[in-house]
Amino acid sequence: MARRLGVSQRSATPTSRVPQARLVRTADTPLPGETIAAERAAAITRAYVGDFFDLQLKGIPRPLLDGPSRAYPEVTFQHP
Repeated sequence: MARRLGVSQRSATPTSRVPQARLVRTADTPLPGETIAAERAAAITRAYVGDFFDLQLKGIPRPLLDGPSRAYPEVTFQHP
């Protein structure tokens, strides 16, 4: 006979006790779903794409790709 695994109502943690993350706007950082100026988006894209190709094609290390940058606070890094 197969066992069903699950969480009972009594053992579940109420969502009110789970810490909630808050998103706070800083100087030039938009919240998710907001937009940034086209010129700013193009500058960010040029910087990251250029550094990516320098690293991958020329072997030149680029610290911009190592993690968050003060120059581009709009960019977040996702680590699996």
